Amino acid sequence: MSAPSAVAHPSYRLRTARLDRAIQATLRRNVERRLDALPWDTFDGTRLTSSSSSKIRDAFGFYLTQMYFTEASSPENLAALSAASPVAQVQQAFAAQIQDELAHGALLGRYVAQCVGDTHPREHFVSFVGRASGKWLQGAHPTVGAQAVTMAIEYYASNLAEALLARVDEPLLRTCLQDILKDEHRHRVLAVESVHLLKAAGIGQGLVGRATAALLLPLAEAWFRHVMNGTLRRRCGVLGIPFGELYERSVEAMRVDLAACVVDDEAAVA
Repeated sequence: MSAPSAVAHPSYRLRTARLDRAIQATLRRNVERRLDALPWDTFDGTRLTSSSSSKIRDAFGFYLTQMYFTEASSPENLAALSAASPVAQVQQAFAAQIQDELAHGALLGRYVAQCVGDTHPREHFVSFVGRASGKWLQGAHPTVGAQAVTMAIEYYASNLAEALLARVDEPLLRTCLQDILKDEHRHRVLAVESVHLLKAAGIGQGLVGRATAALLLPLAEAWFRHVMNGTLRRRCGVLGIPFGELYERSVEAMRVDLAACVVDDEAAVA
């Protein structure tokens, strides 16, 4: 389907309407959000892990710190993607999401400093390289960049957060993770529909664009599959999170959603 005919297709109007609802829901969420209203006085360090093992404590500390850097760096990457997109509604979608990511970074940064006790957290080299290369990718090829955001942040990272939530009973951390996860299904709508609108507008759909995507997307997947997952397994394996399995499930779910017809999921954009 050519770009003009894709834009005229009824599904395009459904997608733009769904994306607009997700954008408006994101804007409302950030007007209503009050991080100081979270129960910061409920932290219970004795319940952060079910074991006194220093390896488990170190693994939790590493995991939460890198999660903080992922969230805190997302606005910079999303800004690059928004600036590179020639589609106004996609620009608006990622600009709105930046406000969520700023809030997530502030929330996790406060938890790491106040509760983990790391007032000078350090970003692991693998996290830094992934973030820097992601920013370049998002600026170089908006469609591939949007799909990389979809895979890396909205599916895999949110599934990791859910896996972490299932393994902790510390009340404040559970509240923080639940607050973050409130946004994640809406972020999937923003990302998936942005990819569709970029493709419908013909962005990156020429011969060179398709060849570039065919090269870059497998490289991005390989980075997470082997490098990022390898680091998480080495540093956080004692937590019992199946990193490899979660990643493959995340990629498959993303592919299914990208291939699906429009599903008018009001809960995801509320």
